[in-house]
Amino acid sequence: GSAEEITTAVRMKKPIFVSMEGGKKNTPLWMLAMFPHKYIYNSIEEVVEMIKAIDSGEKEIDSDRWRLLQKEFR
Repeated sequence: GSAEEITTAVRMKKPIFVSMEGGKKNTPLWMLAMFPHKYIYNSIEEVVEMIKAIDSGEKEIDSDRWRLLQKEFR
């Protein structure tokens, strides 16, 4: 289920934001091996804040890690 979906998304370079129940400290080791810990958040509120910051331009998109469709972000 989830492990296969995350593996496929990582291979396809899709943006992944993980909110872990119990916080980042409860993240399974296999998930920490899949992508940098900066994409793992302690709550869904933190994920929403990050997405809003990216949308507003306050935070830059990590285009080296993600495959983006708009040419100006590649």
